[in-house]
Amino acid sequence: MIIICASALCGFSPEGDDVSGWRFVRSLPINAPLHGVGTAHPPLPVRSGGSSLRFEVRPGDCSRGKHGWDDCENDRQRTEMKQAGYQRHGETWWHAFSLYVPETHQNVWPAKLSFAQFHQEGAKPVIMFQNHKGGLWLDIHDADRTIRLSRLIDASDLRGRWHDIVMQARWSRQADGFVRIWVGGQKRADYLGPTMTAEKVYFKFGLYRSHLGRNAKVGSVTHTAYFDHVVRGRTRADVELVN
Repeated sequence: MIIICASALCGFSPEGDDVSGWRFVRSLPINAPLHGVGTAHPPLPVRSGGSSLRFEVRPGDCSRGKHGWDDCENDRQRTEMKQAGYQRHGETWWHAFSLYVPETHQNVWPAKLSFAQFHQEGAKPVIMFQNHKGGLWLDIHDADRTIRLSRLIDASDLRGRWHDIVMQARWSRQADGFVRIWVGGQKRADYLGPTMTAEKVYFKFGLYRSHLGRNAKVGSVTHTAYFDHVVRGRTRADVELVN
C-alpha cells in the first residue's frame, strides 16, 4: 500500500517508514504536470493493500528543479519521486519495490526509459533499472560508463503482471561494495565492486525518459507504470512482501 498527499507534490511515505526515514518528494517539481503521479485503486493494478502509485509521462512532460536543471533543455521527460534522505558510504541496506507495466507499454529504445534509479548527491547515477531493448535490465555505472548490464526480466514477461524486486546493496566506493537482485524470489544479478563514487546515494522511481532525440517515436508515446510496496530495511525480512 502507498500513501501519498492529495496534491502529489508533497512528501509521501510507503507504509512503515517511521524508523527508516524512507520519505519521498516530487523530483523536479517546477511545472511538473499533476497527471504525472497519483494513487490508484482497484480495478487499476494494486499489489498490496488498497492502493498503488500510478505514474504517467506524456510527450512534452518536462519540468525543472530548484537548482537549475531543466529537463526541457536536456532532451528528457520524467515523472519521478525522489527519496528525501540518503544511503551513505559504508552502509548496507535492503530495498524492495513492486512494478507493474501495462500490456499497452511500448518500448522506445534507443531512447532510454528508466523505471527506477539510485542517484548520487553531486554525481551521476550508479544504478538504473532500464527498459533497454525490452524487459527490465540492471544497469550499473561507474563515474563514466556502464560497467555491468544484467537482464532481470525478459521482454515477453514484463507487461501485464506485478514483479516483486528485492535488492541488497552495500554502498561503498571500494571493492567491498555489492549489489544482489531477486525478482519474484529468484536471484537474477550478483555484482561485487564499488557501488558509488560519492558520499551519498538516493533512490528515485517512476518514469524517466532520456536521449529522446534518438527515437522520433517518443513524440507520440505515453508511458504509464504502477509501483507498490516501496520499502527499505536492514534485513530481508524487513522488505519482503508477505502475500
